[in-house]
Amino acid sequence: MMVRGLTCQRGIGAIQVVLRVAGLVFVIVAVIGSAAAILSYWARVKETDNRARCSENLRQIGMACQLRAQNFGDFYPTVAVGGAPSRPMASLSLVFREEYLKNRDVFCCPSTFDRCDDLAPGDTFAPHGRPQTGPKAKRRECSYGYDDQKGRLTQPDVPIAADALPAPGEKTTSVSIGIGGAGQKTGMNSANHGGKGQNVLYYDGHTKWSCTCFCGVDDDNIYEAADPANVAPTDSYIHQ
Repeated sequence: MMVRGLTCQRGIGAIQVVLRVAGLVFVIVAVIGSAAAILSYWARVKETDNRARCSENLRQIGMACQLRAQNFGDFYPTVAVGGAPSRPMASLSLVFREEYLKNRDVFCCPSTFDRCDDLAPGDTFAPHGRPQTGPKAKRRECSYGYDDQKGRLTQPDVPIAADALPAPGEKTTSVSIGIGGAGQKTGMNSANHGGKGQNVLYYDGHTKWSCTCFCGVDDDNIYEAADPANVAPTDSYIHQ
């Protein structure tokens, strides 16, 4: 009888160990799940704040463009004059070089790893927003694209700047509008905010978040040079 009792107790003891281990595993899984939920929530909160700061950056850029335009016949910054090719980074640099906007950090979207640390008064942004040589060649010194072909407009809802267009190898998202066939249009979002959309600056100075790149006049794709559905001067081409 004693042997049977010991065997029974050992069996119960083994079951208790299994239950305790299972309980511990459950607690660990619950903690990990809670931590993941907290981190996900924090990431969303941070990105919401970053989008707001990014929008403010573009608003300040727009104000600087307007201030400069008052001294240049209402023309927005551009070096593409007299038939010269578009050079959006050199054009946008004018508001920084001429000190209409002195805070260099405004040119970097907070959702990116871009930095303007090396910029000094009088500098011009590198083509495509990136220095071509040196250890920082992969880091942009300007996160935004610009359309330097608009000059002087009267239509307020034409996009002139936005989060930069996707670069090769960057994470982004393909978006479409329309219902198939000839009415279907496909484009790419900026990579600055994980491909979920972009902040856009309009000619009259207001900014707006758009989940797609089709946020120009008549659903113009702001990152395409020639949208078949639209023509200049309302056809935006925001690039670096």
